Amino acid sequence: METSQPDIFISHASADKDQYIHPLAEALKARGVTFWIDNAEIGWAENWVEQINEGLRTTKFALLCLSHNFLLRPWPEAEL
Repeated sequence: METSQPDIFISHASADKDQYIHPLAEALKARGVTFWIDNAEIGWAENWVEQINEGLRTTKFALLCLSHNFLLRPWPEAEL
């Protein structure tokens, strides 16, 4: 079964997830915008680096949620 290509890859710092990213994801979902977000796409035992790279390759756009927390983390900066 072929899955459709998500519209947006949401790049963010985990520290921003509850306050900003989950509300953003809900707003996108309510408007019919599909997205790739780590906690929905990466299983517990999966290789997270590989899965993030795949998410970046397969989405149409990347949404960079730039924050102080984002700039302090090494992985989100690498996603840039």
